[in-house]
Amino acid sequence: MATIQSRHVTCDDTQSYFPVITGAMFADEAGVGTITATNADFTTDIAGSSIIMDCTGKATLSFQITGTWSMATGGLYPQVSLDGTHWISIYSTYPLLDIADNDYDSFVYSGQQSIWQVDVTGCYQFRLLAVGTTFAGTVNISIRSTSHRKQQFIDLPGIPVNKFLTVAGDGTGTNSFITDLSATPTTLFYQPPGFQKLYLTTLYIQISGATKFNQTDYGSITALTNGITFFIKIGGVELSLFASVAFKSNSDWYAFTNHNVLTAWSGTAETLGIEISLLDDFGMPLIIDGAQGQQLICKLHDNFTGLVNQRFLLKGRQV
Repeated sequence: MATIQSRHVTCDDTQSYFPVITGAMFADEAGVGTITATNADFTTDIAGSSIIMDCTGKATLSFQITGTWSMATGGLYPQVSLDGTHWISIYSTYPLLDIADNDYDSFVYSGQQSIWQVDVTGCYQFRLLAVGTTFAGTVNISIRSTSHRKQQFIDLPGIPVNKFLTVAGDGTGTNSFITDLSATPTTLFYQPPGFQKLYLTTLYIQISGATKFNQTDYGSITALTNGITFFIKIGGVELSLFASVAFKSNSDWYAFTNHNVLTAWSGTAETLGIEISLLDDFGMPLIIDGAQGQQLICKLHDNFTGLVNQRFLLKGRQV
């Protein structure tokens, strides 16, 4: 037999109570609230910067945003927690389905008004957090959680593309980096042009050397000092990918994918191909929105002399 208990929705400094059926079944849960302040980071909650919703036993959470508002940088980011204290941002692994255009967003951009859905399966609480600078206006939010699953990811739109990470940022220019970059850090990136979006499904890295590869080396050269790091730039902020790992040796790639192929050519030359599939690993691509100035970034700050080739290629669909 089901029991009824109270769970709360926190909106700024107020609480509203709604009945929730627990036990044999779960009822939908709903609430309203506002966001009126900007948070400087992703972890520390301040008054007025978020709305929190209990989602125990729920699979999908939907929220609607109305009101006139803006942020100079950043936006509203989805986060989940298992204990109500420690929060994890889910903009990369569980992006927001925007009902208005049947598309996925990494977060809610400045001034947006629509209805979004997000997967909250297995989580205790969901939080929509304002992160950035110079908040103006008021975000009015209606929010509801349900035990029903949201629709599966839509068929990927657009045309297939392959884009190198380059200094130019548009896929053009030098795409192999085998010189000494230890004195001058080099940033490679890709940003879709205009209002286009890249649905990134695969990050592919090619490392070729003149001699055989050892586990603790990088390619065929000595292990790197600083390592190769990856970021996604959202709302003007660079967010580290791959658990902030700096790839310094051949074995480091294996921490994130087993799709690594080492090819031995005639003699001692070898090539390591690393394929990180976001679509296979997370069930959906990573969306990079050119209209919002979003970028996929790779930073190099080591001596790569001795390698034959080193390329970073993005695969996906662009629309």
